[in-house]
Parts: sequence; C-alpha cells; structure tokens
Amino acid sequence: MTRHSQLPAYILAGLLCQAAAGSALGQQAGSISDLPPGQANNTDRYDSTSSLDSNGTLPGLRGSRSVLDDPADEFVPRNREPQDAQLVQQRRRRADRNALRGIPDAEIPGVGGIPRAIPEEPFDLGTLDPQTTGSIEPDPDPVENPTDPYAPLGLRNGSFTYFPSLEISSLFTDNVGQDATGERSAFGVVLRPSLNAQSNWARHNASLTVASEHTIFPGDTDENRNELSVNSEARIDVLRSFVIDYAGRYILSQDSSDGDNSGATTGTSIDHEIGADVTFRRQNARFLPSLRFGVERFMFGDEDLVGGGTQNNSDQDYVEPSVELRVGYAISQAVQPYIAAGYSRRVHDDRLDRSGLERDSDGYEIRAGADLNFGPVLSGNVDLGYGVRDFEDSTLSTADGFVGTSSLTWSPTPLTTFTFGATGSLDETTTAGASAIQNINVNANVSHRLRRNLTATGGASISFADYLGIRRLDETYQVDLGLAYAIGRHIELVANYQFNAVESTIPSQEYTENQITAGVRFRL
Repeated sequence: MTRHSQLPAYILAGLLCQAAAGSALGQQAGSISDLPPGQANNTDRYDSTSSLDSNGTLPGLRGSRSVLDDPADEFVPRNREPQDAQLVQQRRRRADRNALRGIPDAEIPGVGGIPRAIPEEPFDLGTLDPQTTGSIEPDPDPVENPTDPYAPLGLRNGSFTYFPSLEISSLFTDNVGQDATGERSAFGVVLRPSLNAQSNWARHNASLTVASEHTIFPGDTDENRNELSVNSEARIDVLRSFVIDYAGRYILSQDSSDGDNSGATTGTSIDHEIGADVTFRRQNARFLPSLRFGVERFMFGDEDLVGGGTQNNSDQDYVEPSVELRVGYAISQAVQPYIAAGYSRRVHDDRLDRSGLERDSDGYEIRAGADLNFGPVLSGNVDLGYGVRDFEDSTLSTADGFVGTSSLTWSPTPLTTFTFGATGSLDETTTAGASAIQNINVNANVSHRLRRNLTATGGASISFADYLGIRRLDETYQVDLGLAYAIGRHIELVANYQFNAVESTIPSQEYTENQITAGVRFRL
C-alpha cells in the first residue's frame, strides 16, 4: 500500500478518538444536568461539588447549612494551585466580616476574587432531625483541648455533652464557728458534686450547670453547711442580627448567722435566691441595642438566738422585678462600648420590718462600660455605674453608691491565665438605723500550668460592706492557694489552703480562720 493510500486510515483513527471523547463529555454533562432542583450548574467556573443554591446554602447537607456557619464550605476555583490553608481561612473570615457590615459581593483576596453568598434575613434555621431529638443539626464531636491534654471530653448523648464531676476532700479549720472569741478547731469532710450540660447545636445554644458543696463536721453537726447552685442559659438565633438570651438561677446558701443581728444569733441560716432574665438584643451590626426584663425572689431562713429561741427573718423576704435598656456601638470586633439605664422595684412580703419600718423601695441606676474581645489573650467587660434607692419610709435616708459588674480574663501565655473582677451593689438590711448596705468586692486570681498535668492556682479578694445611715463598716479579706495534679483524664488530686479574716467596727463580727483541704476529684 502506498503512502497516499494510508492517509485515510490515520484520519479515520483520529475521528474515532474524537467521538469517544465527545461521548465521555456528554455523559459527564448529563450527570450534571441531573442535579437536584435549585442547584446551579457552575462547571464553567467552579467545582460542581461546592455549588450553592439561590439562597446561599449548600444543598445535600442535612439542615441546608449556610456558608456563614462553616467558612470551610466554600467555592472551589478550578485550575488553581492550592494555597496555604491558614492564610486562606483568615481571608475567608475577613470576607465574612465585610459581608456582615453590608459590603455587597465581598470577595476573598488571593482566592480568585470569588463573591461570597450571603443568605437573606431571616436565614434558614435548618430542618428538624429526629436522630438528634428534634434539635438543629449538631456540630461535629468535640476534639481534645490542645492546651490541656488532661481536660475531660464529657459524655456525648444526642445533641448534648455532659461533664459530671465529684470531689471528695478532708477539711481542717481552726475556727469552725467563725467566732470572734473562743475559736474551735474541727475536722470535716467536703463533698462537691457537679454536672454541666452543653448543647452541640449548629445554631442556638443551651447550657445547664448544677453544683453543690456539702461540709460535714462529725464532731460538731451544728456547723454543717450545704450550698447549691443551678444556672441555666439559652440563646435563640431568631435572625442573623437578632437574638434572644435567657438566664435562670437558683442559689441555696447556708452559712454562719447573718451579721445584721450583731452577734445576737448563733449557728447557721439557710437562704434562697431564685431569678430569671430575658434579653432581646441586636448583634452583627454597628448599633447594638438590647432590652432586658428580669425578676428575682429572695427568702431568708430563721436563726437561733444566743439566749435561746428563734429569730424570724421573714421580714427580709422580697421580690424584685427589673428592666434595663442598653445601647452599644461596635467600634470593632474587639471593642464595643455601651451605656445602660435600669429600674427595679423591691416589694417585701411584710409591709413593716422588725423595727416597724417600711422598706419597699425604687431603684435607679446608670452604667457605662465596654465589652472586650481580643481573642484568647484578653476578653471580658468593664462596667461601672451609679445607683440610687428611694425607700417608702421617710425615716430611711436615700441610699446611693457604686454599682456594676466587671470581669477580665488575661492569658499572656497558653499556660498562664489571670482573672480580675469587681462588683458593686446596694443590698437590703434590717439593721436598725441603716437604709441599705453598699457592698463592694474586688478579686484577682491566677492559674499556671507547671507541667502538663500539674496546675497551681492562687487568688486574693477584698470586700467592703458599708451600712449606710449608721457607723458600721465590715472588711473581709480572703487568700487562696491550690494545686491540682492530674493522674489521668478522669482522676485529679487536689489540695487547697484558704485564709479568711473579717475586720469590723463591731468587735463581735471580727474573726480569722485558716482552712486546709486535700482530696481527689473524679470527672468524665
């Protein structure tokens, strides 16, 4: 066969190869055309596995999560070399913030200038999943804490993770009754069970913390003490820029008799506090208003008198509804200053107290502060204000003073954490001649990891109780030192030393006490 006679064979082979390639492309195009309704065919620019529907969500995922929930769920450019993952993640987060500020079609610098898809308000809250007890799709399982390899991982059940713990310690005190004279030393046992439950939802949040402390003195049962606290919190993400917060609490305390009786009582008293708050607030915006409604109920137990008999403290029981309007402005993600104004009304169960005074009152306060969030290094809030309480009884002078709650957490290194706190309030009293108590507390604590499984703690606090209207001032000092040695993730040996001292213009209220505890803590 001649050279010219072979040309048709080469041409025929080329046509056959081109037809085979066209058939393969046709099959691929057919598979893409069969995508679920609402999923766009973006093969001309993006990988089809990361296409978004018209609402800016990822089809095929249970709950149709938005790209704002997980920055990793993002468009994938074709024909581009992979870049540094951490750099890309930072740029994507910056693009999220720009989009939330109202910048249209925010782009990701360095990743091809691909526009982000921002969902419209209200955003999709997902679908109910019977496998997670009807909650929104849960986040992935929690991972080990890189800064604390001995931290418990908890027990995962459905859409909640539970963290139970139990501490059993022996106790020695050199002043079991916290008496000014006639100090008595005693040995006891301290039990501290607790349970924390935390939701794992992709949206919304809920938590519950139950903790109690039981101190038992076998040789002096009159000084046994019990404390219990129950705190619940929830956040409902109504819209991307609007949430509802809930906080509830119950506190039972049993301690040495109240100082209002100036040494006339002995033993311990049991007090109760029940409260709840609901806050409506705006987020992810420059202008951040919020409105809080709250109510609290206080009940004070009876006390034994030194000479015999019982002191009825029902005249101290009261209920306090309150409302607060707060307006903030987001200078940046890290600094958000605000001002707040509040009103509360205290109504006692008994119209007259033991001295024949009507102690119902109206309270007003104005505060200014700032929420701080500089990441893991520094976070918290600074809050300072002025409060006034005006009483129904004209013989009680109007009480005024410092109010507010500040708290800062500073971690200069991953191994060291400092916490600072300050509180101020105008509290009730039945002491004759006094209209209220100005309570101020300032505290500082530090925690340092000496080794991977050995942590040292220290703290100090000072409190002032100024009885407004009479000449009485109580000062309370406290110092704490502690060590915790983790044998494993579930067992920890603990030891603590605490010094307490009270100085007062009323000599019968003064005392000093040294406490030493050592035991073991079990946790899951």
